[in-house]
Amino acid sequence: MAPAADVAIVVENYLEKLEAIDRAAPRTVVAYRKDLSQFLDFCREREKTDLATISHRDIKRFLVYLNALGMGASSVARKLAALRGLFSYAVKNDLIEDNPATRLRNPKFRRKLPDIITAQDYDAVIADIE
Repeated sequence: MAPAADVAIVVENYLEKLEAIDRAAPRTVVAYRKDLSQFLDFCREREKTDLATISHRDIKRFLVYLNALGMGASSVARKLAALRGLFSYAVKNDLIEDNPATRLRNPKFRRKLPDIITAQDYDAVIADIE
């Protein structure tokens, strides 16, 4: 079993790797820092400070919490992407054995239907062309 890994330390190490090694865009690093900080606060409130104790159910609870706050699907999806990256980093560095975030699906996006032209507007356009 992997040694205990403090979530806050792993988050910082992951963000440093994103910035220095992966050369992620500065805005991506800022967004991920905010997302992971929010997850860190959520974990601390539940006394989950060891990365190995965080399960896919804990992550799912976090996503439910975000939905309860009224967060949009794209924001929740970005936070989930940050978590997947964090846990993938932890697996690659032998801090945990499995990535609990891989089991979770991205939220469904509500797509806005395109505006359509009315028959009257269509006729007006055709009349202008003629």
